[in-house]
Amino acid sequence: APPLSSFPTGPLKRRYTENTSMGVYVSDLMTLSEQWKLSLGLRYADEKQEAEERKTPPLTRNSTSSSTVLPSAGVLFHPKPNWTLYASYATSYVPQAAGVQDAAGNPNPFDPQEGRQYEIGAKTELLDNRLTATLAMFDIEKSNTVAPIACNAGVGGTCSQQVGAERSKGTEFELNYQVSQNLQLIGGIAYTDAYVSETYAAGAAPLVGARLTNSALRSANLWTRYDFSEGPLRNLGIGAGLSYSSEIAGSLPSANDQRVLILPSYTVADLALYYRAADRYDFTLKIGNVFDKLYFEGVNSTTNENGVVPGVPRNITFSVRIPLW
Repeated sequence: APPLSSFPTGPLKRRYTENTSMGVYVSDLMTLSEQWKLSLGLRYADEKQEAEERKTPPLTRNSTSSSTVLPSAGVLFHPKPNWTLYASYATSYVPQAAGVQDAAGNPNPFDPQEGRQYEIGAKTELLDNRLTATLAMFDIEKSNTVAPIACNAGVGGTCSQQVGAERSKGTEFELNYQVSQNLQLIGGIAYTDAYVSETYAAGAAPLVGARLTNSALRSANLWTRYDFSEGPLRNLGIGAGLSYSSEIAGSLPSANDQRVLILPSYTVADLALYYRAADRYDFTLKIGNVFDKLYFEGVNSTTNENGVVPGVPRNITFSVRIPLW
């Protein structure tokens, strides 16, 4: 490979960024009756960011600040002691970075990203608490999202535009089952429909209905562990698991090119060995991606190209846990 010095470079820069976050929140969980509980919360957030170029002219200095009040609420219903039904509502916001600029070079003219989430679900404990299960359905929407675009002639750096809103709707199910004293099963499945729900600018890269990048429509995982309690293998445990992801979109369509990069689905297997010594010291040897599966986790997108991120190849980790007291 050629040395790094052989590649062309631009002027060296020294960018200094300072973030200041302050917040105050209050929350309360109220017991309305033996079966009903109500949770209410309120958070005030103040965000400030300054970005400064200290080396290469023009020595720019940009700042952004914003504040907001974020409410949250939830209700829990216990029809039986081992069953919980719940519903929740939460809001969020994230200011845009001070260093972003629009196509004309104007520093950070963008509104903060805002979000809201609705969720309903159920939790239960069965079989003398050996089986726990959770089912959740959610609806999340983000507005004022920003995406990269080409800068106007004469404008340097990376430019962005406020393109619209994103929405994710789906269902998740998780299960933890202590089959016996020695055998445990942990698993989960998820369905997530994540897409562009609105656009603000004509010709914006994301189109309404396009699937968001790096979001799998379906995913699942299963992990099982068996611990030997008798015989020569006493204190030894064996674990094995699978994780699955359906295909994901690696790019968004544009007004000029409707093609989308699709990264294929994959299934990865892991294996682990556990050993406890002197009823005190825990040793774990884990082999990730046992079959050295070649797969792609997603992309790092830029204005002009997509950087595909490969998954981690076969890897081995060893850890020791020693209690201090």
